Amino acid sequence: MTVWPGAEHIGELQAWDMNTGEEVWTREFESPNWGPILTTAGNLVFMGGTTDRNFRAFDARTGDQLWEHGTNSGVIGVPSTYMIDGVQYIAVQSGWGVEQHR
Repeated sequence: MTVWPGAEHIGELQAWDMNTGEEVWTREFESPNWGPILTTAGNLVFMGGTTDRNFRAFDARTGDQLWEHGTNSGVIGVPSTYMIDGVQYIAVQSGWGVEQHR
């Protein structure tokens, strides 16, 4: 079996300082992280691509996990954010959109 360089980081969420090129923090997960990441101007990072089907929020400065929420079938789409009356919302696609057979 061949393991390509960098494959050992598949189960990680990483933050890098764009000015110095230095790693700021890393969070490791038991399963691969295949999903997209959303970062907001409010220093929040959202991710939901792990196979444990949790959607998580992190502090972008420290990497501290702020919360996690279980989903029925995992997060498969890019998280999006919108604001209504000064309240920020995060929306994610969870599920495969498969119609149940009758």
